[in-house]
Amino acid sequence: MKRALVILLIAQISLGVLYSFATPVFEASDEVWHFPVVREIAANQRLPVQDISAEQPWAQEGSQPPLYYLTAAGLTGWIDTADYEQVALRNPFPKIGVPGATDNVNLMAHPAGQSPAQGGTVLAVYLIRWLSILLGTATVYLTWRLASGAVPDRPAVALLAAALVAFNPMVLFISASVNNDNLLMLLATLALVLLARDVESEARGMRWRATVVLGIVLGAAALTKVSGLVLLPVAALALTLEALRTRDWRTWLGRGLLLLALVVAISGWWYVRNLMLYGEATGMERMVAIAGARPAGFGLADLRAEWKSFWYSFWGLFGAFNVLAGSWFYTLMGALSLIGAAGLLLAIARLIRNRTLPQLWRTHALLATFLVLTALGLLRWTSMTPASQGRLMFSGIAAIALYLAIGLLAWFPRRWQIWFSRGSSVALALVAAIVPFTVLLPAYRPAPPIAALPEDAVVLNHTCG
Repeated sequence: MKRALVILLIAQISLGVLYSFATPVFEASDEVWHFPVVREIAANQRLPVQDISAEQPWAQEGSQPPLYYLTAAGLTGWIDTADYEQVALRNPFPKIGVPGATDNVNLMAHPAGQSPAQGGTVLAVYLIRWLSILLGTATVYLTWRLASGAVPDRPAVALLAAALVAFNPMVLFISASVNNDNLLMLLATLALVLLARDVESEARGMRWRATVVLGIVLGAAALTKVSGLVLLPVAALALTLEALRTRDWRTWLGRGLLLLALVVAISGWWYVRNLMLYGEATGMERMVAIAGARPAGFGLADLRAEWKSFWYSFWGLFGAFNVLAGSWFYTLMGALSLIGAAGLLLAIARLIRNRTLPQLWRTHALLATFLVLTALGLLRWTSMTPASQGRLMFSGIAAIALYLAIGLLAWFPRRWQIWFSRGSSVALALVAAIVPFTVLLPAYRPAPPIAALPEDAVVLNHTCG
């Protein structure tokens, strides 16, 4: 099984590099705003300060916690990005947020032959993209670890869960871009692995060291994205479940205080800075003011209207929320999702019928809680500003993939499951490999020049600009 995992990880890295070259610079989701945060840190050794009265190159992304950007700046700080304005040359007529647009899907005007070999801003962007791919690779590996721990007697589940993360085209697209979601995916999955191991462990001697490691990871997640704070109540639940089992409430209190102290020590300064600059700890109100607030009255009708684009953007809605894959792709992913969801319900029904709790039920309680809280957080965020995008659930991608894998495999006898898992992994990889050639490259290919104007063309003699 480990050999299959190694092959899967190599395939994920290879596909990530392919996606990075298939997507022109600053055409990935919000990359045009994430990179200027990195550049501000690298060039001026300071964090952005949000000003709603001025147009700033980082727009709303300047409100994000800085760990990903600090890491990226450390990687690319030696590169001269003085050519940024020439690289970030805007298309004046982009069709942003128009899924299926047939023209002007590009945010930027790209010169021919743009590549990292030219150095400057383009090289910096590609280096950060490749760093993000490696973060994605680590997330895939940790997904395998999480699934192996949650269902230890079923290696087919772990392999399929890892493949569902590795070969999700939208995950690959984000992983091959400058985007802080990549670090949050890694840290959230690592935190879930640590919490699951801790809540099921009988070895008390390791608890305090595990608490220190977990506190560092939770603090880093809170310093990567505000949604990383969702992990804190999940950690509190894990400590409580352990205390209910051991009846050791003194350790529960001590470990809880240690976790809180570490999180505050690592990330607290950022939230204090926000409080001092903007009068609010998270900076979300300032972020909404820049991104644009949703009109009042958000409700079920809005959720229904935006569900389709939310679901599309979980599997593959590329560019500036405007580049769709073919209908065959969404049909395939829809069938996969429905079969997996029905299979998960079937697996739950079997447990109810047999009147048994799932093996390692505490782990599943933590994962379910994390997914519910993440979904509620996204619901709250999209009620403030239009943000109904499936990719914003990617902090929980490992848990989602785990349960989708369980559901898909529920339809097969145990002896067939490993073969289905391997076959499905190959099929998912092939689909992911097709997308750059059939979707991304054609979307950004320049229109061919025409030899001459049509005979019936009307000359207007107008001067633009």
